[in-house]
Amino acid sequence: MVTDEEKREENRRKRREKKQQIQKLYEEVSPDFRGKEEQWQELLKALDQYSYPAVEAILQNTPFENNTAFINEIISETHAAVYNEKVFIGYRRMLENNPECMFADYCRGIYRHKALDYMIREIKNLNNPLYAADKGDGNRKRTGSGGWVLVRPVHDLSDRELSAEERFIQHYVDAGVQSSTNPFHIIFWCYSKILSVILGQTGCNSADTWAWEQMQSRTMNELSDGFVKLFNSTMRAVRIKWGPEYLKRLAEPYKDRPETMGEIVLTNEFTQQNAKNWVARMHEKAIKKTGEMIYRSHDVELIQMAEYHFQKKSGV
Repeated sequence: MVTDEEKREENRRKRREKKQQIQKLYEEVSPDFRGKEEQWQELLKALDQYSYPAVEAILQNTPFENNTAFINEIISETHAAVYNEKVFIGYRRMLENNPECMFADYCRGIYRHKALDYMIREIKNLNNPLYAADKGDGNRKRTGSGGWVLVRPVHDLSDRELSAEERFIQHYVDAGVQSSTNPFHIIFWCYSKILSVILGQTGCNSADTWAWEQMQSRTMNELSDGFVKLFNSTMRAVRIKWGPEYLKRLAEPYKDRPETMGEIVLTNEFTQQNAKNWVARMHEKAIKKTGEMIYRSHDVELIQMAEYHFQKKSGV
């Protein structure tokens, strides 16, 4: 009888073989990948097989889980994104900092980015508290992707008082996004400490690794815009926006280069090893700032909740 560990090892072996196959195909089509249609189609097929589980993981515990039509639309958009010289340039830059990075893993990050971006378009309506969730009264209609869009506004919750939990989250996230800390540190904290939680990715081996995969090939502007959109569309009454200092830094030239910081791809500039302490430091700063804001608010219920969190040394 085959044990669970033997099954896992067999799956790991198959994934290693698939990665090696993709790397060989990449070398066949690079650097001049145009005009090699047969090899290119074979490469896309192999990338789909390797990356499909990652797309499914992104959609897990969302309204789009197991929605084959939705996943196929994501993959179609990803094909258009991957068939781009910038992807090959970005991968070669990645190799400068991480020579062991394989093309399969680099592209899997793009598949995951597309899954997140595509999900944002529809989850905004599905999770928006201004809309009804009744499946049987004609308030919803099918989208082209097979998902549901809610079409009848029910009530405006903009004046509803936030719960203590929501106020705590608001203070914690604001403490980071409104800070003057290094934007690279802030955005990595946002993806590792916050997005990994609200998207249900905390079961993965490492939130930092999950975040790093999401950030592949994306500029700071793209990461920043994506975080705010996804957070605000997934959470309900809690709303966030970037602080003026953060936005100012993104608009400034990066070092002595012609690009602004917002145009920089973080994962091309640093390795995951470089970023290993960023989240812990940001979390510590955010918790300290959160405590200061809460105690100044004289919010008894929130102060009691904060004391519980701080005493237990837990995060959000």
